[in-house]
Amino acid sequence: MGALEFSREDVLNAASGIGVSHPILAVLDRESQRITDLNTRYDGELSTEEVYELRKGDSAFLAEAIEGAGPFTLKPLELVGIWSGSKKLPYHRYQLAAVISAAYATQGVPNPENWNEFGRYYLENGKLPQKVIGDVTGLTYVRGRLEEIRANLDQVDEVVYQGIEQPQDLGVRLGPLIARGDREALKEYDEKSKKLKELEIPLVLEMQENFGNGMTNLVIDINESLTATTT
Repeated sequence: MGALEFSREDVLNAASGIGVSHPILAVLDRESQRITDLNTRYDGELSTEEVYELRKGDSAFLAEAIEGAGPFTLKPLELVGIWSGSKKLPYHRYQLAAVISAAYATQGVPNPENWNEFGRYYLENGKLPQKVIGDVTGLTYVRGRLEEIRANLDQVDEVVYQGIEQPQDLGVRLGPLIARGDREALKEYDEKSKKLKELEIPLVLEMQENFGNGMTNLVIDINESLTATTT
């Protein structure tokens, strides 16, 4: 990967909401009262099933609000800035990540009539609508746009962690050596793990986890649909 056009300081500023404007942030500001009303529904004792049903019902509002934001980009710093505003939706982070991903991925999609209100349908039903399943061109396009989001999230991590391998990658590379008693490998693992911990930015950790859960199922479903359609 070539030199990136932003720094760790830029990420920290975006995480603090400094210097970032975006149509999605404008939506969250405009709908702040409705968002507050949504959040109050989760105060008190609720079962897992009750929370699940409430979130399904809230999905329509989230999808309509985000999809109505119009065409937008999701550059690395924009993603961080958006997530600085996601604190307004503490109970809907996964849904927000999913609908942002869906709205971005379907911008400019071929055969747009197949993809109308795609994000809302997916959030409410947890599956692809039937009308997109056979749309190989559209599915391929949407998958490519989701891969762009993933690449931009990876760029954020590369800058935050200054190119140091992530713990899972360290484990894959050094784990077998450590298991064989290699002390140098263990030392490298401990030193790099400590450095990674020092470099962590809490908001970025949350963003990566939220998109990991909110976007992954969508990617899996699209890949499975493409595999079934093209084989």
